[in-house]
Amino acid sequence: MSGDAIVTISFTPHITKPVYALSNSDRVSAKITHVVLKGSNYAEWSKGFRNGLGANRKLGFVDGSLKKPPADSEDFDDWSTTNYTVIAWIFNTIDPTIRSSISYRDTVVELWDDIRNRFSRGNGIEIYHLELEISGCKQRDDEPVMEFYDRLKKLWDDVNDYDALPTCDCSGCKCNISVTLRTR
Repeated sequence: MSGDAIVTISFTPHITKPVYALSNSDRVSAKITHVVLKGSNYAEWSKGFRNGLGANRKLGFVDGSLKKPPADSEDFDDWSTTNYTVIAWIFNTIDPTIRSSISYRDTVVELWDDIRNRFSRGNGIEIYHLELEISGCKQRDDEPVMEFYDRLKKLWDDVNDYDALPTCDCSGCKCNISVTLRTR
């Protein structure tokens, strides 16, 4: 046995930026959230999907902060591969009954905006409906207190998600958040 050598093979990917890196588990068939978009659950789906993207360091594709590089850029192929992978992830989490009615887009941010515009209801209307549901929320017969609390807490969290104050996520504050907050 002393003559046996252990050979270690290392792989250095050609990816120039970590945000474009895809692991072996990042297949186009992967589902990064268990929540399936059925239309009426857009807020829950969006939150779950964004959490999954954040965990995979791909949130910039949805919020538009990872811009498409020029075709002659060394990052173009890596960006394109990751972009189309995230598009596939989005389609993997959409209910088949509505998937066929969603238009394919070339970039994740275009697809994300299209889905948001289609399924996101106005905040005021949604908050009103949630507050109505909260005001009528009663503990059911034989329902444990924790289950009732969990149901009520989810409604409170949903209201907070819709009514959340915007935050600045740019460096040097170029997004004029102070104007947005003053007009709210």
